[in-house]
Order: sequence, then C-alpha cells, then structure tokens
Amino acid sequence: MALEDVTSISPDASSVVLLLTANAANGIPTGTAGIAINALKLFGQVPSRVRVAVISTAGSGTMTATMRVWGRMGATIGWVVAKALNAADTDPFTARAIAETGADTIAYSEIVELISAYDRLYFEIVAIAGTSTSVKGEVVVTRATAIE
Repeated sequence: MALEDVTSISPDASSVVLLLTANAANGIPTGTAGIAINALKLFGQVPSRVRVAVISTAGSGTMTATMRVWGRMGATIGWVVAKALNAADTDPFTARAIAETGADTIAYSEIVELISAYDRLYFEIVAIAGTSTSVKGEVVVTRATAIE
C-alpha cells in the first residue's frame, strides 16, 4: 500500500487513510513529506479533527513507539507539531512511548484537532523499541469527526 491509500470505507461513511508504514525512526518532515490533507476529505470537506491510530504490524519483545503528528501550514510557515502522542497532561508537547496493548501488539489512537488548518500531515517515529518492531500510522475520518 502507498501513502494516502484508503484502506477501508465503512457503511457509516468513514475512511481509513494510510499515513505511515515504518520500522525505524524517520525524522522530522521536510518539503512535501507525508500526505496531502485533501486525501482526508469526507462529504466534500476536510474535517476539523480526525483520529490517528498507531498499530503494530510486526515485532516481538517489549515493543514501544514514540510518535508525533506534524502538520504543514503551507510552504511559507512550514511544518509544526500538531500532536505529541501519549503526552502527559503536565507536558503536552512531549511525546511519550506508546506501550504494548497486548503480547507483541500495539494498538493506540488519539484525536488530533484543527486538521483543516494544514495542507499536509506527517507521522514522525521519534523512537521505536523491541525486536523487529514495525508500525503503521493511519488517519481515521468518520462521520462524527467530519460533521460537527
């Protein structure tokens, strides 16, 4: 699958758009990295918020992934951190490791707000641990987040 591929569409008019598949830290975004925000359109408009999901696709041992979602505010302003995933309430700008949710499994999600302010989205793997750990990052757009 390629970035921006819609991996499923459910009867309630939701879609899942692939944003990342990786097994190592990938660094901060530059240029036109990530996906175009228009890939997230539902009912003809970009939603103001979406759910992002981190799912392990391979690995063993004690797997963790530390991740951030970046948004690009046009070429002039550039890339900004849209959300540090699993951040503590006392330190909302620092991503923390997402732990396994089961044996050799990571399944985690969070809402990201103000998506329509960006023209591109990017998932950064800050750190990844475990044996042969690989994760995918998806953006879930649902009727509930697209129409408010």
